[in-house]
Amino acid sequence: MNERIFFKVETKNGTVDKMELLAKIKDDITTKNYIIYKNCDDNDIHYYAASCDENEENEFTNLDTNLSEEEKEKLNKVFINIMSGDDNNA
Repeated sequence: MNERIFFKVETKNGTVDKMELLAKIKDDITTKNYIIYKNCDDNDIHYYAASCDENEENEFTNLDTNLSEEEKEKLNKVFINIMSGDDNNA
């Protein structure tokens, strides 16, 4: 992913946080979409993964971070590749 993509997420406490997309993944078997992203707070960076829908405007909707252990394992492998600089497998 060459171009940096940013989007906003409304948190449970009602604040809106700016996030940076690190990877979009589509499971070929289940056809579910996933994203791996991070917050944009340089002082306190957190990484997240979620299943999601993507609308016609390329906006992510219905983010769901309640993932199965199998989903977490798959996405963790992608995350490790991204962090090691090998985003060709993402």
